[in-house]
This record gives sequence, C-alpha cells and structure tokens, in this order.
Amino acid sequence: MILPILYEAFLSFKMTTSNDRLLHCFILEDEKHQVGHLAGFIDQTIGLTFAGSSANALTALSDVTGPGGPDLVFLSNYVHGMNGIDFAQAVKGHTTIIFISSMPWRIQEIFPDEAFEYLPKPISYEAFLKCIGRIRKQKYGACHHFG
Repeated sequence: MILPILYEAFLSFKMTTSNDRLLHCFILEDEKHQVGHLAGFIDQTIGLTFAGSSANALTALSDVTGPGGPDLVFLSNYVHGMNGIDFAQAVKGHTTIIFISSMPWRIQEIFPDEAFEYLPKPISYEAFLKCIGRIRKQKYGACHHFG
C-alpha cells in the first residue's frame, strides 16, 4: 500500500525538480518568525526552492525584477520602504505575487479583478500547498503532488 504512494512521490519529484519546473521563492516580510515559517514550508515542498528574503521592499525590488529573479514572491502588506500593494504593482510581469496577510479581504477590495493569490495569516501548510498547486496548474497546466 505504501509503495504506490512512494512511487507517486518519486515521479512527482522527478517531474518537478527539472530546472524549468523548479519554482524559486522569495519572501518579502518584516516579521522574522513569518519568514522562518514560510521558508520551512518552501524547504519541505518538492519543486520549490528558497531564493532569499528581505524586510525592505526597496532592496528587494532589484532582486525580484533583475536577471534570475524569483518565480514567486510571498509578500506582506506592510514592509519597510514601500507598502505591499505598491510593490506588487512595481514588479507586475516579473513574478507571481502571493500576498500574506492577516487582512486578506483588503487585497480583494483593492484589486478585485487581479489574479493575485493570497494566504491568510497564520499560514497553514495545507493552505500553502493548495496555493502552490493552483499556481503550478496556471503555469504548467498540470497539478503535481507536493509534500
């Protein structure tokens, strides 16, 4: 019984670890415990790699928009240098934004027609995986198993 599950996990690993399928994740958050929490989720999820973090939006701007920038940015609404909404507008087209907020309804109020993802704080691993699954499906047209 466990063998099919292990085999499926192995196939998922092979499918999601090629360079074109590995998602590089950056965290822009000023709460250190949230950075550690999300970095842990990223590290334990097949097909994701932790590409760094910052508490300052102005510093992160060049990291995100420059060559080799991350595929995903986990973005807090409130960071040093610029609010999260302005940062999201500044990097639009360079990366996929996942807002992390204790007030996710604010994102929908401000951008009702935008395709931003969001995760409510406190972030559960289950919600994290569902969000990543939706993004993978949008990017690659197929849903992969994680964990």
